[in-house]
Amino acid sequence: MADESSGFFGRWSRRKAQAREGQPLNEPERIKPPWVPDANTRQVAAPQPTQDAVEAPAQSAIVDLPPTPTLEDVQALTQDSNFKPFMTQQVQPEVRNAAMK
Repeated sequence: MADESSGFFGRWSRRKAQAREGQPLNEPERIKPPWVPDANTRQVAAPQPTQDAVEAPAQSAIVDLPPTPTLEDVQALTQDSNFKPFMTQQVQPEVRNAAMK
């Protein structure tokens, strides 16, 4: 390497040596976020949705999901089967493990 005193490992090595010797570490100055609300900042409430707007997504959100695979479905698997349905979060761990075996 051209200059081992620069770069990540060089800084890391120097900081470790300083910490062992009990020297104070030169911490970089923290950067403040571009805007932080203070006590004098006025907060505006978001507009509340109307009752019609609340009911419409609830009705359209009802979807018929396929049934989760069971141990009986595992019995029908072959090497060429699609294992993707067994990898979802809704599948019980023991069914997933049996499908992978």
